[in-house]
Amino acid sequence: MAVDFSSLWDKVYRLSDNGNLRAAKDAVQICKDYAREGAVLVNAGKGGELVEVRDPENEGKAIEWAKMLRSAASRNVKEGGGAEWLDIYRDTLLIAAKKDFDSFCQFIEWERPPRRKFYEPRRPQLLDLTRSLDQLDKGDLDLLAISLAPGVGKSALGIFYICWQAGLYPEDQILIGSHNVNFIKGVYEEILRIMDPRGEYLWSHVFDEGGVTWTNAKDYRINLGKRKRFDTIQMTTINKGNAGLYRATRLLFCDDLVSGTEEAFSRERMDKLWQTYTTDLRQRKIGSTESGDGSGASCRELHIATRWSINDVLGRLERQNANNPRAKFINRPVMDADGHSLFNYPYGLGYSDAMLKDIQKLMEPGMFSALYLGVPIEREGQLYHPQELRRYYELPDGDPDDIIAVCDTKNAGTDYYVLLIAYQYGTDYYLDKIICDNRTAEVVEPKIVTELVDRGVRKAQFESNAAGGRIADNIQRMVQEKGGITRITKKWNQAHKDTRIVVNSAYAKEKFLFKDESVYENDPDYQSAMRQLFAYSMVAKNKYDDMPDAVAMLVEYLNSSQTNIAQLGKRFF
Repeated sequence: MAVDFSSLWDKVYRLSDNGNLRAAKDAVQICKDYAREGAVLVNAGKGGELVEVRDPENEGKAIEWAKMLRSAASRNVKEGGGAEWLDIYRDTLLIAAKKDFDSFCQFIEWERPPRRKFYEPRRPQLLDLTRSLDQLDKGDLDLLAISLAPGVGKSALGIFYICWQAGLYPEDQILIGSHNVNFIKGVYEEILRIMDPRGEYLWSHVFDEGGVTWTNAKDYRINLGKRKRFDTIQMTTINKGNAGLYRATRLLFCDDLVSGTEEAFSRERMDKLWQTYTTDLRQRKIGSTESGDGSGASCRELHIATRWSINDVLGRLERQNANNPRAKFINRPVMDADGHSLFNYPYGLGYSDAMLKDIQKLMEPGMFSALYLGVPIEREGQLYHPQELRRYYELPDGDPDDIIAVCDTKNAGTDYYVLLIAYQYGTDYYLDKIICDNRTAEVVEPKIVTELVDRGVRKAQFESNAAGGRIADNIQRMVQEKGGITRITKKWNQAHKDTRIVVNSAYAKEKFLFKDESVYENDPDYQSAMRQLFAYSMVAKNKYDDMPDAVAMLVEYLNSSQTNIAQLGKRFF
């Protein structure tokens, strides 16, 4: 007798979703059998006879069902369903753990106290990274690079991924490389803690058919499954000389190949590091996995590192793979445009807004940008350096000669609106207000109008490229409605942007005064603008150049506004 298994599952799931614990337990068993064996015995009718049903897509479907059941279990737990519903939730994690990295990370820490867990408190912020690592496992990506602030969990997540990959593919090889032997030692010890069947992690419950068969604490090697020439997990430092000693068939994992700022800001040392990476670590990769996963993909590559320099390994890889859909680069700042932490975890973990403010106050801007904002700072090619700009604490006494503004308008995506309001005193221009915001027009344009009106800006120029003309018209209308005196003109910029920025920088350094850092420490727009200004490089592709472009625009506007002064003289006829 034929059985419509999908209909049967729908029936069991509906009962589970409505709080039927017995149905939920039956559903768990169906998922387990279906995922493990490709078949399931189901009750086909009134007689109680069991019928075996097979499906070629059993595993993926079983995991999909397990996630559906997990949602039902979560809801029932929140509604007071009791500990047995928690067991259902736990079982669904175990069912999916071999094919879903997020489920694996949750399950192996299930019995750890909440305050000691790594993944669960950080899961909302790390989930997109977890899903990207899933893509790497499935062969949708060949290269994944992750750059986050220190202390938010990126390296620990990488260790979880290594443990997952080693359990899934024990006959393949994973090679871990770093500049720091102490990091290697720590990774070695943490992997053994996670895989310890007597420890607090549940790794051995996921991979109950295998485990660690041999270790070498001196050379930092861990083997799973049968003994082989190249162990499952191998670790090395980048300058060790690794030819013939190591092999990577499943994964090459590089964590912080740059030793620090001294190395990062030396072009010669960055060139040498790239050469070492390409001829040493990268050459240990073998073209395809030995055990194979059916994807046909080559050995994957995972990088976790601070973005120190445009010439570091990640910077060069990103340029090489600019149009490669199988390479993904994730680079996230530690805080949003308003200075609020994006990694403020429970239990006092991560960073609070106050902590970030203190760190930023004490740290040199370039260092802070690289470590916490993911913005490489180049000493070589840096157009604007913090120490060469003119600074001020307060505006001079008396009324300014003029108050003018320019606005580099937002086109789309991650572009920024940048509004500069300059107070003229003689031949000097004090940049007393900056709006630097990449949010929508509905949010930013009213901010611009308010500043133009409240500060009594007399004249302003707006870039009219793309949508700029429409934006200028809207803001002129809103200014007039609020009784403002600003007269807005529009200009279409045809000059090459980088050329315009560089050519006008000398005038800006001579005539413009920027607020002292202590004055704008509570102004996220001013902070964002200055970070963009200092990050601009003449030797690299710049991710954000709206602020330096606005500065160049202000220079050109001032020069174009200068007029010859007519003087009375003797008439000669």
